[in-house]
Amino acid sequence: MKRQHQSHDTAPFYRTCGVLFHFILFAVLGVTLFLCYLLRVSRILAVGKLLRNKVASGLHDDEGSTLSTITCLVLWQKSKVNCDTRNK
Repeated sequence: MKRQHQSHDTAPFYRTCGVLFHFILFAVLGVTLFLCYLLRVSRILAVGKLLRNKVASGLHDDEGSTLSTITCLVLWQKSKVNCDTRNK
C-alpha cells in the first residue's frame, strides 16, 4: 500500500491576490483621503491669510486717516494760537 502524500499548493494568506488587492485598495484610498485633507487645509490657510491681509490693510488705512486728522487739528490749533497771540 502506497502512502499518498498530500501537498498543499496554496500560498500563505499574505500572498493571496485578495489580501494584496485589499491592501493596495486601502493604501490608495488612504493616500487619496490624506491628499484631499492637505488640499482643504491649504485652502483654509489661504483664505485666512487673505482675510488677515484685508483686515490689516483696513486697520492701517484707518490709523493713517486718524493720525492725519490729529495732525491737521494740531496744526490748526497752533495757527489759531499764533493768530490770537499776534492780535494781543
